[in-house]
Amino acid sequence: MASSTADLHIFFLPLLTPGHMIPMLDLSVLISARGIRSTIITTPSNADLLRLSLSDYNNPNIHLHTIPFISETSLHHPENLTSLPTPEVTPDFFASLCGLESHVENLLLTHRPDCIISDIFYPWTTALAKRHGIPRIVFHGTSYFAFTLMSVISLLRLYDSVSTSDDLFLVPGLPHPIKMTRSQLPQIITSPPEFTTGFAASWKENYGMFQEIRAGLEAAGRPFVWVVREDPVAEGNVPVSGEGSVGFVIKGWAPQLAILKHQAVGAFLTHCGWNSCLEGIAAGVPMITWPLFSDQQFNERLLVDVLGVGVGVGSVVNSMKEEERTVVVAEKVAAAVEAVLGGGQEAEERRRKAKEMKAAAAKAVEEGGSSEVELGRMVDALWALKMGGTKEVAGNGVISADCEI
Repeated sequence: MASSTADLHIFFLPLLTPGHMIPMLDLSVLISARGIRSTIITTPSNADLLRLSLSDYNNPNIHLHTIPFISETSLHHPENLTSLPTPEVTPDFFASLCGLESHVENLLLTHRPDCIISDIFYPWTTALAKRHGIPRIVFHGTSYFAFTLMSVISLLRLYDSVSTSDDLFLVPGLPHPIKMTRSQLPQIITSPPEFTTGFAASWKENYGMFQEIRAGLEAAGRPFVWVVREDPVAEGNVPVSGEGSVGFVIKGWAPQLAILKHQAVGAFLTHCGWNSCLEGIAAGVPMITWPLFSDQQFNERLLVDVLGVGVGVGSVVNSMKEEERTVVVAEKVAAAVEAVLGGGQEAEERRRKAKEMKAAAAKAVEEGGSSEVELGRMVDALWALKMGGTKEVAGNGVISADCEI
């Protein structure tokens, strides 16, 4: 049963990777600003990362609870996907995620929340929430556009309609002509791992590269800031050919949003993770798209074909493994940079559209804006449920990282 106190209390269970933890943290901040208690559940190593971000808010309505993370193969298995050789949920990692269930249930028994918002990779939280008489809402770390494309392509098996992995097929039923190839699709669509077979069923039960980049950037003759995870180049200033200026290389984490909002930034080369797409849109900068895996190819189609704010470098293989991806040569990177930063009508039009999208994004999160209103509708629905009403969460209880609900 849900808590009997007057306060609404929501549990948040993010996937153990920054790309999912940060947007769920942001969602908890938005919800707690409405006077609602928010409890974020994570593991000890990941708690340190979240505490650093939470210190910026000083919000008494947000609490953090840690639960142990134990792998079936090793007590010292990394607790975050970024520590694995490839940033994918492996069967062993998924088994460890499933091992969190008993600990989450103990917290449910102790704190009696009114709702649990959990990542798509915790399908077991559907049955768990049902046992305790509370709604579970699924959190997707991607855009509703990508979710729609993946659903249509999977349902119709459009990738079976082409003879080779490089042949284009059209995604039907959309207002824009979106064409893709089999090689651009993530493995979860073409050959899903066995452990993902229960994902769809759980939704129905819900309430609701390194050297070629540098060479391309240098060949474009434009100053740049380049953030790298590993060590393909030295950190710090690097020369830019032709202009007598310099670029700057940062290893590890960088204040991406602050950099994008700087008036000197004219373009953003991105791998098209949804968080980065949103930050580029919010900053009003056109984007150079280089998708690698997961939903990134779908997000590229949104930026290039629908919104008209992006130019692709020609990355056509969707894979977690670097050795399986096609190499995008420096000349293509340089050409894409020039297409975005150069002159001409098309470049000007992209910059105009990017500014329009910035204004639209800002309006959406203002009081009375579409995202702000939809978040309010979700909170109102949870209040009604707590008080004995039957009002349902808008959008069948599915939350996307861009606040689609």
